Amino acid sequence: MIYKALIFDYNGTITQRGILPENTHKILQELAKTYTLYVNTSLADSAIESQLKKHNIAHYFSLILGSTSGSKEENISFILQYGKLCPQEVVMVGDSFADRSAAHMVGTDFVWVNYVAPHGNSIGSVSNLSSLKKIL
Repeated sequence: MIYKALIFDYNGTITQRGILPENTHKILQELAKTYTLYVNTSLADSAIESQLKKHNIAHYFSLILGSTSGSKEENISFILQYGKLCPQEVVMVGDSFADRSAAHMVGTDFVWVNYVAPHGNSIGSVSNLSSLKKIL
């Protein structure tokens, strides 16, 4: 499958216990060369925008959606419409069953990040974002 876009959860996916891993800028910069990047998180919109700006990574993302915008499923659907994407062209990258469930309800693929034992219905699992390109 050729993917065009990646949708990231924030806590536990982009950050590790609230800390931005040292190579995150480089990874996002590299991914942004190939994919359109989005954020879909359960944080309130204003909180996620503030966090991304604080870490100076907001500019990597075409659209940033939090819980104020809608549920994770609604936000993925909105991203598909916004980006004129088919579900098969998108991968949701997250660390929770809620992330996986939202992805599958909308029909996108899913990659586990920082999850020790993924449970089916995903295209793979990575221990950190630097490993992501290897399975896409």
